[in-house]
Amino acid sequence: MSLTDGAPKDPPALRRQILDAVAARDFPTVLDRLTRAGARFRDDAVVRLAEAEATWDGAGAAAALPHFEAALALDPACRRARARFGLALIEAGRAADGLVELEAVVATLPVGAAIEDAMAPFMMPLAFAPAPADAAFQLGQTMLAVGALDPAIAAFEHAAALDPTSPVARLALGGTLRTRGRDGAAIDALRAAVSLDPDEPISWRALGQTFRQVGQTDEADSCELAALSLERTVPDRELLIGDALVAIGAPDPARVRFERAMAGASWVGPPQPRSDARLRVGVIAAPGRANTPLDFILDRQRLAVGIVLMLDGFAYPYDRIAASYDVLFNAVADPDYGAAATALALGLAERVGLPIANHPRLIAETGRERIAERLSSAAGCVVPATGRYASRSLRDRTVADRALREIGMPLLARPAGSHGGKRLERIDDAATLDAYLAWTTAEEIYLTRYHEFRSPDGRYRKYRFIAVDGALFPYHLAIGEHWLVHYFRTAMTEDDALRAEEADFVAAPFDHVGPDAAAALREVARRITLDFFGIDCAVLPDGRLLLFECNAAMLVRHSDPLALFDYKRAPSEAIRDAVSRMLERRAAASQ
Repeated sequence: MSLTDGAPKDPPALRRQILDAVAARDFPTVLDRLTRAGARFRDDAVVRLAEAEATWDGAGAAAALPHFEAALALDPACRRARARFGLALIEAGRAADGLVELEAVVATLPVGAAIEDAMAPFMMPLAFAPAPADAAFQLGQTMLAVGALDPAIAAFEHAAALDPTSPVARLALGGTLRTRGRDGAAIDALRAAVSLDPDEPISWRALGQTFRQVGQTDEADSCELAALSLERTVPDRELLIGDALVAIGAPDPARVRFERAMAGASWVGPPQPRSDARLRVGVIAAPGRANTPLDFILDRQRLAVGIVLMLDGFAYPYDRIAASYDVLFNAVADPDYGAAATALALGLAERVGLPIANHPRLIAETGRERIAERLSSAAGCVVPATGRYASRSLRDRTVADRALREIGMPLLARPAGSHGGKRLERIDDAATLDAYLAWTTAEEIYLTRYHEFRSPDGRYRKYRFIAVDGALFPYHLAIGEHWLVHYFRTAMTEDDALRAEEADFVAAPFDHVGPDAAAALREVARRITLDFFGIDCAVLPDGRLLLFECNAAMLVRHSDPLALFDYKRAPSEAIRDAVSRMLERRAAASQ
């Protein structure tokens, strides 16, 4: 007999219809059958609970309260009725009374029991729920409301297992695990929530907050950018979300986003006529954060910029790409983090045949170890010894001792592919190296000899130059109190004297660093034949240049507060203009 048939005369059959309708959440049918039943089930606690659910659905929580009270009067031990009564009280504005009822439910749960046993009263198909996963999720919310974190976690885990496609269960699980202090498990659950629904900014924010709480700032930044892109109108939303999915270890949904991002490229679909006279630049990029930051340095007023992402197994239409651009800019800049993309970029560059800036073949030669080898003999330049090692091998004392002899002490340790001082530590003895190796999750690390570079006034100064087609441009000077000096770690914004010194540097950079360091910088620019790259360095008290880093992944932008940093506008714009002119020359040379 279907729920749409007339009410049967047999009371057990009518009762079964009422409870089946509750399980199907067909509350109009519940009310219809109850009307037909009259007073027949006034002493049946389960049916009175069904009446309460149907009334809540149709008339609201406050109207349902007397029906819950009637069900509980008939069966005070019914956990399901008391839990639902508590939630109805909260929804009706009686939060304190509701929490008392929920606490009473929690008090009856067997501590340490299997989750199925603890949930059994909530899972009964005659008295609950449209689906077991919904029942489990609701139980988790109930436990969470009264601060019973472990039962809530168990319920959310059960809900997630029952419905593997539910991002909501994993979001709730991740948040509860984080509250419980189980950050690693929380990250796993929130990663799953994001992978199942990458368009939900709440999940991204929760995951980003958890990453930041455990010190994984790169991943936290990626998550927060993804959340912002979903909350605002962002042109490159698909790329941002794809990059964030790569950062959290979700390659499959990331690829979907990257393919969507490329769907609007000029080389997709039938050929289109040129829309303007701007130079057409195809940017070869890696999924994730292995790229030259191009938002500022590629001038969209002079250049029409398109993206060609390096995706393994993607069927690139090489002829169409060649016809769509005048020149390529290879933005795959990190030979460690972006090694696979660099190999794909090399193959694409050779197949397309267009002129290309920062050829992938040259990028492959810019790892920290290789740069140290290439520049070690540069006159006037101090290039600390650097080696790349497998973390696993360094846990062998013999291997570690040999590495320490090769590099010398003290030294700096950092994961291969990391920038910006992320997870960079100074190592002063073998015990500190052992502690670092026990802590790091990186498979490969760089060890670099630390060279003291404190200035006579006690501060540390780090200069950044940008080389474009062999010419050197000043970008900034960061002045700090600690050897780990980055612009964002300094008091440049607060200290007028520091900004005045930086203004002197960008106005006359080679006078500022002195003749020996200037000559060393020009030699570095000569030996590193990339079309665009950055140099981070210091000037030692004896006038020599101390090289920290030399690669194509360095950031150039002009987003500092103009009232304080207007002196940096012209140097930044000079770099952008030089990049445009370099690309124009590359394109013209091939015609």
